[in-house]
Amino acid sequence: MSYDENLAARIRGVLSERTDVVEKKMFGGLCFMVGGAMCCGLTKTDFMVRVGADQYDDALAQPHARPMDFTGRPLAGMVYVAPEGIRSAAALAKWVGRGVSFVSSLPPAAKRSTSGSVAKKNAESKGAFNRVRASGKDPRVDKLLRTLRSDPKLAPIVDAFEKTKSGARKFGSNGLKVDGKLFALFTQGTLVVKLPKDRVAALVASGVGKPFDPGHGRLMKGWLTVTSTTTAWTDLAKEAHGFVSGRAV
Repeated sequence: MSYDENLAARIRGVLSERTDVVEKKMFGGLCFMVGGAMCCGLTKTDFMVRVGADQYDDALAQPHARPMDFTGRPLAGMVYVAPEGIRSAAALAKWVGRGVSFVSSLPPAAKRSTSGSVAKKNAESKGAFNRVRASGKDPRVDKLLRTLRSDPKLAPIVDAFEKTKSGARKFGSNGLKVDGKLFALFTQGTLVVKLPKDRVAALVASGVGKPFDPGHGRLMKGWLTVTSTTTAWTDLAKEAHGFVSGRAV
């Protein structure tokens, strides 16, 4: 099973009164089509919902939402919602409702073309889950880079990263490095940091994040994907730098 079947069942429950829902396997998970258009779904680790360009900024402003960065760059009008944001039935229904509201507003021609265009993008991105890059569209990334650059010891690291961040790259070839060693990267619209395994386990237990899944089904327990929307990225990035370099900032 490549996705959370319990969550899939909850989504089916929200959409149970509709007669125009079709389920399709996409993005390595499950997609719910409403009226012939992609509405929402699940990847291996995340809930995704299509909100459209007009509601995109508002959706990202909601707790536990972040850009959908499946291929290494944000997909316009699509967002990920962390598990904390859909724990209650009301919260899940609200997010699914956003997706239904958007696809219901699409003209018939757009709905007919959705399935084909999404399938094409999915085929093009197959095997690209490991690609990572920073997105200038994500204010959290830009804020972190600005903060790190203000430290003379870290400024060269940010400068080196800025020179290589354009375009998608495979894991390890792009990210923040110290002494040639990667300590932080940006993927799926969030921060991933390298820390001791016991520290990662503690942060997972406290709800800060989850072990990093690069997409091949094997978790990297020495890397933490930050899912909390209240945790300071700068603190974790500096902690990761200190761990990898052997010296605190």
